[in-house]
Parts: sequence; structure tokens; C-alpha cells
Amino acid sequence: MWAYSNPKHAPIRRLQPSRSRRGAVLIEATLTLMLFLILVFSLFDFGFVLFFHHTLMQQARAAARFGILIDASTAENQTRIRNLFLFNDPEHSGGATEGTLGLDASNVSVAFRPKTTSDPVARLVVTVSGYQYRLITPGVAGFYGGQSIVASLPMEYQ
Repeated sequence: MWAYSNPKHAPIRRLQPSRSRRGAVLIEATLTLMLFLILVFSLFDFGFVLFFHHTLMQQARAAARFGILIDASTAENQTRIRNLFLFNDPEHSGGATEGTLGLDASNVSVAFRPKTTSDPVARLVVTVSGYQYRLITPGVAGFYGGQSIVASLPMEYQ
């Protein structure tokens, strides 16, 4: 095949890629695409884990803030605090057993710590533990457990 870039110059012959070169391009594209997809999945996983962790921290803080407004030393009010964390409703009864991001009551603990000589302020502690998140990145896919999340607020009025 001949192509003319300028009529005053000699014709330029375009070279066709050989069969072996076309195969090499396919292999290079496949390897590059695999690395690119691993990067994309890794970014998705990072964003999901960040969202998951941030959501749990926000729910724990909101439950602790609610808890310092009521008498958190009773079991009934601790259940209300736990329900606020799980269902965004302190008066939740029956119905769904899975709450925020698939957690249940066994994942959330609420503790009231009265004043002591070492800590002169009573505290309400909301702890989230035993949760899992799923990664989809090839090579590391699976379920992984997160570290415990603790929200501790002083109850100064007690």
C-alpha cells in the first residue's frame, strides 16, 4: 500500500504489523488490563472499608451522645442505646434483627462506668466489635474483621 504525504516527495510505504507483533500487543494489553483492574478494585475496596468504618464510628458517637442524655446505668436504657445504634430508633421492638450494615445486638456493647478515684467523671462507653467487611480485589478477596470501635463520652451531670 502506498500513501503520498506530499506530491513532491517520494511515496511512503506503510508497514503492516507482522503476525507475531499482533500477538504480542494482545498479551501486553491483557497484562496491562489485569493490573488496571486490580488497581480499580483496590480503590473500590479502600473506599468501601473507609465508608464502613466511618458509618460505624458515626453510629457509635450518636448512640453515646443519646446515652449521656438518659440514665445509662439501667439495662433498659442500655438496650435503647443499642437500638439507636443498630436501627436509628431507640424504641425499636421486634421485626428486623439486623441493623446498621448487617450488625446485630451481639456486635454492640454499652457500658456505664461510674466515677472512680482514677477517673473522677462517669463515662458511657459504646463499643462495636466482631464486624466484618468484604473485599473484592483479586488476590485478597474475602471477609476480614475490623478492629473494635469505641466511643466514650463523659457524663458530667452525675
